Amino acid sequence: MRDDVSYEIGTYSVDITPPLTIPYLAGDPRHSFFTGIHDPLYACAAVISDGYRMVALVSIDGIGFSNGLLGKDRDFTDELKQRIEQATGIPKDCVMLMSGHIHSTPDTLDFRPLREIPAALSWLETLSSQICQAVSRAADHKFKARLKVGKGSAEGLIHNRRDGDELDSEVILLLFESCDQDRCIMLVNYACHPVIVQVQELVSADFIGSMRTALSSEIAGLEGCLFIQGACGEINPAVGCTKDFRDVEQFGRALANEVMSIYHQIADSGYEALPVQVAALSQTIQLASRPLPSVEEAYQISEDPAAREEAWWRIREGNSPYTAEIQFIRLGNCIIVGIPGEPMCMMGLALKEMFKPLTAVPSGYANGYLGYLASYEDWRQGGYEVELGPWSKVGPESYDDIMNKISQMKVTLITN
Repeated sequence: MRDDVSYEIGTYSVDITPPLTIPYLAGDPRHSFFTGIHDPLYACAAVISDGYRMVALVSIDGIGFSNGLLGKDRDFTDELKQRIEQATGIPKDCVMLMSGHIHSTPDTLDFRPLREIPAALSWLETLSSQICQAVSRAADHKFKARLKVGKGSAEGLIHNRRDGDELDSEVILLLFESCDQDRCIMLVNYACHPVIVQVQELVSADFIGSMRTALSSEIAGLEGCLFIQGACGEINPAVGCTKDFRDVEQFGRALANEVMSIYHQIADSGYEALPVQVAALSQTIQLASRPLPSVEEAYQISEDPAAREEAWWRIREGNSPYTAEIQFIRLGNCIIVGIPGEPMCMMGLALKEMFKPLTAVPSGYANGYLGYLASYEDWRQGGYEVELGPWSKVGPESYDDIMNKISQMKVTLITN
């Protein structure tokens, strides 16, 4: 039965720290192996209902998930969503799988075929089971809660690595708090590449993990915190990729401080709660491959062995169209927009403007990985994001194709 005052929400986190037999994305060679664990990785699920519809969000401490992880004839995201549906009854179109794009985690982007690593397939099966378990446990432990949303700004933490003007320091907090205000669950949205400790030998959740730890120690009754990575395509930490865990702690603490500032504003009993409404919409779109030269032509472009190797792997992938799932999860007046790739900052800003007066929450790296989603202007300027490599899959028209699809879906969602 629907309660027009409150949602039902449950959360559960499961430790998904990988064994040291699973490689991370390094430089040369591309696959290297961790030698230890600095801090654990988690998959945190939230199951939310308005009494009529139920949705599941899963925030995963990972770099992102290529849908071809298990082979070209399989779809990692779809198979996992079907598994969750079978276990919980939540329709797969109502399940969003999100990744923080953390670079100190295993290479599940498949820049090199992970399935060729001896321990990989059994680990991926374990990981899928753990994620499914998290959703099932979250569904079994729901409580009634109000939803409030607040916004702030974490200034000075990020920079545009392409030296562009686009920057989005906004922090969005979706706070589910119990009627007695003794329990709460947070969804935190911010846009920044977690690369402070990339390409080093210790597993880490980077600043996302340190932010969660800080929030858990400061906020009584916090049962779960899901990080929703924003449009961080060209957005890096201002401190740089230092490999210094002290920088990780400082960044995470600074972001947590802004989240806590928003929390204290909206947790007040007089702060207006959002209407009780849950909805989901998922549609697919075909995106054209980026232009591909022949191997011979690519080798004429660069004499650098590393660049040639990256070009070879991308050319090997082929130029068939890519299927992209665009997904909306509506919670009150907030729309989480799931995008299966690396959205540039401009896309995130445009989405926030498009959905006004509703609050758009961009979620990059959701339900798959199709590389950088760069505009025609980005392609004209050039740079790493559009260079020939496994991170550049779709062509320049894909940016507009995705934005047009989202605009059409917005009309459908609001009309229904």
